Amino acid sequence: MRAASETTVPAVAPPARSAEHHGTGGDGMPRGPLELRVLGRPTLLRAGMPQLLGTHKSLALLCYLAAHGEAVFREQLSALLWPDSDDERARRSLRGELARLRSVLPEGAIGASRLEIWLETSAIEVDVQRFRRLIAEQRDIEAAQLFRGNFCEGFTVRGAELFDEWLRGEQHMLETAYIKVLRRIIRKERADGDANAALDWARRGIEFQPLNEHFYVQAMEAAEELDDRPRALKVYRDLQRALQTELGIAPGAGARAVARRVSEQQGAEQQGVKPAEIRPVAHGDSIAFIGRSHSWTSCASVSSRPGAGSDLWSSFMGRQASERPDWYMRS
Repeated sequence: MRAASETTVPAVAPPARSAEHHGTGGDGMPRGPLELRVLGRPTLLRAGMPQLLGTHKSLALLCYLAAHGEAVFREQLSALLWPDSDDERARRSLRGELARLRSVLPEGAIGASRLEIWLETSAIEVDVQRFRRLIAEQRDIEAAQLFRGNFCEGFTVRGAELFDEWLRGEQHMLETAYIKVLRRIIRKERADGDANAALDWARRGIEFQPLNEHFYVQAMEAAEELDDRPRALKVYRDLQRALQTELGIAPGAGARAVARRVSEQQGAEQQGVKPAEIRPVAHGDSIAFIGRSHSWTSCASVSSRPGAGSDLWSSFMGRQASERPDWYMRS
């Protein structure tokens, strides 16, 4: 990598800590590996201790560099974080935020040239980069365990609309990647005959996307494989309640088919009749999109209002991805 050519601006040091504190040096500063977590609420940790960066812009700059993993033009960063400032003022603001970062990060962690700035990922562990590597290496369970929440969850920068727009794009891509990982895990666990594990992962998917019908269907079928029909029907009732409350619609054909099958089997057992062997619903061939135009209309109406319905629309799109994987996404 290129050596930094920019002079570091002195920054106010954090309050001194006792040198006897575990993981600190004689200067009171914590020692140990540095980690940036951006899956979930963004947090910078040194030896497990949160580090204060001073401003939202510092954290936004760090998150942007970490997510990119490569050099970024200074002009691009200035326009992203200071869109209302003139060029000179924006460049000055950028230098100030870089100084704040350098006061916290290890020496050399921020690289810079006259035109570009980058983060030396060898100096800091970044969870989103590890998440992507794990997926590329097909280590899905490790990747899913690392996903603590969506990218920079709850984080925003006032007056930086371009940054917020970029943030939403990253969130969508990483959310889609995570959903694909969960789907693959559930499919593999069921193929391996571990219905308990499949049920646990399906419940995790439900927690992440409460309107994604695919995960409810997978949870119901896993519970059915465990002969836990009351649990399967409870999952269906949870789905009914979520969809009615948020969208005012009923579950789709796939969920209804599983619920009907489980109910009939439970009724047969209560009457002392041994139920026939039941084949699980084949994903994709028993779930129809016909007649769901009302769902599109209601969600499109919500999402068309400025500042409203983005989470609802995202969850609804996730649901349609489960009902029509050939139309929306392939995993």
